[in-house]
Order: sequence, then C-alpha cells, then structure tokens
Amino acid sequence: MRSKGPLLVQLCRHVSYARSQAADVDELRKRLREVARESDEAGKWRSEVSKAMRAHAIQSERISQLATKLRMTNQSRYQARGGEQNRRTVSGAVEKPWESWGH
Repeated sequence: MRSKGPLLVQLCRHVSYARSQAADVDELRKRLREVARESDEAGKWRSEVSKAMRAHAIQSERISQLATKLRMTNQSRYQARGGEQNRRTVSGAVEKPWESWGH
C-alpha cells in the first residue's frame, strides 16, 4: 500500500492557494466596483477578475481530484455498478433518514 502523504500535502497546498486566490478575486472585484462602469480602467479590472477566477477554478478542480483520489468524497466510496449493495457494504444497513426521524 502506498503512502497517501504526498497527495495530502498537495491537497493542503491547493486549498491554501485557492484561499489566497479567493482573497485576490474579492480584492479585484472591490477595485472594479470603485471605477466607472464603462471606463478603460473597468475593462482592465474585468480582465484581471476573469483571470483570477479562472486560476481559482483550476485550484478548485485540483482539490476535487485530489480529494477523490484520497477517498475523501462520497464518490470515491462507491463503484459504478451495484450502488445499493455498495451502500450496504460501506455504511451498514441502508436506512433512509426521512423514514426514521420520528422513531
């Protein structure tokens, strides 16, 4: 069995990068709101916001991929076929929360 340490390190890095980029997006949006809507400067800030949001989206994608590889998501707990059987195997008896609330 391989160590998952390197993947976990990368996941933590991507989460950190994503937080930083989210702060950058917020700052750029703030600057965009401060300039006249149709000015050349507004066009520049819109372009910067767009670039920052694309960079953030890439980090989000990487976080999702790594979380799946590390089996941190529900998706990674089930195989494509036999969903009902997989749920029983992974989580015990299949009980629907909305059917057992009042009991």
